[in-house]
Amino acid sequence: ILKGKLYKSPLEAFHYSSFKMAEVVEDDFRIYLENKKKETREIQKLPRKIIRDFINACNSFDEVGLFKNLGEKFVYEKRMNWKVIIEADGLDAFKKLLHSQDLQLCNKNFKIRSSWVFNLPRVTIGVKYYPTSSDTDKQPFQKYGQIEFLLEGNKIVGIIDES
Repeated sequence: ILKGKLYKSPLEAFHYSSFKMAEVVEDDFRIYLENKKKETREIQKLPRKIIRDFINACNSFDEVGLFKNLGEKFVYEKRMNWKVIIEADGLDAFKKLLHSQDLQLCNKNFKIRSSWVFNLPRVTIGVKYYPTSSDTDKQPFQKYGQIEFLLEGNKIVGIIDES
């Protein structure tokens, strides 16, 4: 860093070396951030795919796709204003709930928003959708909600629906 050059004052030598060190440190930090971003992307890749597949299967009401990534100890909760309205404990209870009129999870045509919050094993996503309305003259407003997924062993073991 310091080439065999004599400086007129210690302060001049300090400034020259600090500028050189700053360049080296900034390059190292940039490389560190790039590696950290790649590592984070690699960690989040599989959970994102699992959740996207579930939402796509939900939008197309593909039962095979819905249950493909669900774990054996699956729990579903539908919350409104932080109170549990509907709860299904187990895959069989969730399947019965899907076919009942109480749950309208698969009739909303969700669009995933760009905000994903990763606190593994929990992943929270924002969704937007148009609510289904029986009145054809009145155009419904777009609604926003969030769905929290609990992942365990590359399977979804819990869903908290706040949409």
